[in-house]
Amino acid sequence: MDFQNNFKIMKIKKSLIILSIFINCSLTAQEENLINTFTNDASIGINMGVISDISNNTDKITYINYTKHINHVIALQFGGILGSLTNSHFADGLNGVAANGIINLSNLTFGKSSTSLLYVSAGGSLIETKRKGKEAIANVGGGIKYNINDRYQRIDIDISAKLGINPFSDETSIYSMCGLGINYRFNTMEESVEWNNPLDVIYKDITDLKTKLDSTDEAKMKGIVDKIRTQDAKISSNSNDIKNVFNITKSSISQIEKLNSKIDKLKNKEVVPTGFKLIENKITIGYHIIAGSYVSKENAEKQLKQVQSEGFASSNIQESANGQFRVFLESFKNKDEALIKLNKLKASGKSVWLLE
Repeated sequence: MDFQNNFKIMKIKKSLIILSIFINCSLTAQEENLINTFTNDASIGINMGVISDISNNTDKITYINYTKHINHVIALQFGGILGSLTNSHFADGLNGVAANGIINLSNLTFGKSSTSLLYVSAGGSLIETKRKGKEAIANVGGGIKYNINDRYQRIDIDISAKLGINPFSDETSIYSMCGLGINYRFNTMEESVEWNNPLDVIYKDITDLKTKLDSTDEAKMKGIVDKIRTQDAKISSNSNDIKNVFNITKSSISQIEKLNSKIDKLKNKEVVPTGFKLIENKITIGYHIIAGSYVSKENAEKQLKQVQSEGFASSNIQESANGQFRVFLESFKNKDEALIKLNKLKASGKSVWLLE
């Protein structure tokens, strides 16, 4: 009887141990997902500057911030403000919180600098002083960011300027704020949406296609010009052939028109490299799960066969702007859906990453 009781107790202990291991693994996976959400396309920074009112009273301020980039253009920034006393209207120092929306102007145009970007911002802050209590300030402004160098590519220098006003005060007080800061990005420049302009990639692809078409056009047009010159020589040598030459020239013009029509059709076609799958746009806006990125096309094709044998029927290969051959597993329009699928694949042991 004692043996049976001991055996039951051992089974219960074993079940409890297995349950505790399962719970611990589940909590660890949730923590990793939360950390990825917090750090992906995000940065933290500190900004030192001054805030002054219209009477030139000045306070030194320190702004600690967290910035999350929603996409290539829009970002949200949250932070805390600490101020030190000088001779200002704020009496004996200030502290508060701030929230701003940021628009990356450099990603709205072609050909931006690879080491700097311009942005504008708008938002507000809630500041508390001992003399005036809490005060709300709405502000607009902008700034420029510089990347230090390739070795420290996760670190940016931020120079900013803003104008602020209290919309709830009867007194009209305009505040100017200037600052110099340093930011640390959790992603490299190559991975960060902030430093990658999708318009530049599209523009490069269009330019390459136009170059190919132009070179083809020049060769064909040269042959046509040579034919016309031959006809001109015949006109000069024999005036009796003028009528025939006119008819030939007319025929040549018709050929030119047909050729121009064919060229227009060629310009509207996409050039698809051999061995690649045609997609509606060469670069699609969305969220893509990448199984691997290779310099060699042969290595990419090997992995493509492997993932297709594992059931990823829609997988394909695309060449990036820097010449890398990427194996696309799946694509999503919704980022949350893409992250859910990404985390499932990672949990199953696959080495994958998300391209936006």
